Amino acid sequence: LVLTVASATQDMAIDAYTVALVDREEQGAANGVRASAYRVALVLLGSGMVALATWLPWSVLFWAAALVFVGLGLAVRWVPRLDVPAEARVHWLTPFAGWIATWRAIPLILFVLTYKLGEFAIGPMVKPFWVDRGRSLLEIGLVPTALGIGLSIAGALAGGAFMQRYGTLTALWALGLPQAISNLGYAAVALWGLPWPALYAASMIDSFSGGLGTAAFLGFFLAVCD
Repeated sequence: LVLTVASATQDMAIDAYTVALVDREEQGAANGVRASAYRVALVLLGSGMVALATWLPWSVLFWAAALVFVGLGLAVRWVPRLDVPAEARVHWLTPFAGWIATWRAIPLILFVLTYKLGEFAIGPMVKPFWVDRGRSLLEIGLVPTALGIGLSIAGALAGGAFMQRYGTLTALWALGLPQAISNLGYAAVALWGLPWPALYAASMIDSFSGGLGTAAFLGFFLAVCD
C-alpha cells in the first residue's frame, strides 16, 4: 500500500514537472522520450530481475533495485529547478477543488480508467502465463528485455512523432487501438496452444503497442493540464 501510494505521488510530481518544463510544441517529442524511459525501466527492473533470479537470490535483487532507486533519488538534485509560487503553496487545494467540481472531471476519470484497462489487466498475468507455458526464468527475463526493450522504445518514439504530426485526439485513437487489441496475441496463444514463436511474437507486439499507447496517454494528460 505504501509503495503504491508513493509511486502514484511520484507519477504526479513527474507529470507536473513536465507540464511546467516543456513547451507545447515540444510535448510530442518529450512524451516519446518519457514513455521510452518508462518502458526501459519497467523492462530492466522487471524482466531483467527475473532473468537474474536464475543465478541470484531474490533478496539480493530487491536490495539492488532499492539501491538503484536511491541513486535516482539523489540524481534529482541535479535536474533543473522549478520554483513553485508562494501563493500556490498556500492555496494548494484550490485548483484541484475547482477542477473536480466541473463536468469535465467525470468523463476524464472514466477515460483514464478505461483507456489502458487492457494493459493494466494483462500486465500481472503475462509472467505467470509464461511460467504456465513451461518457459524458464532466464527465458522469461531475456525475451521481454532483449526483444521487448527496443520495440518499446521504438513504439514510444514513434507514438510521440505521430502525435506531434497528427495531434493528440487522433493519436489517442490511432495509437490506443493497437495497444487495446495487442492482448489478442496472448489470447490466441492460450486458446490454440500455439508454440513458443507465437508467444515471442505476442510479447513483441505487446511491447511495441504499449509504447505507442503510453506516448498518446501522456500527451493527452499534458494537453488537458493548465
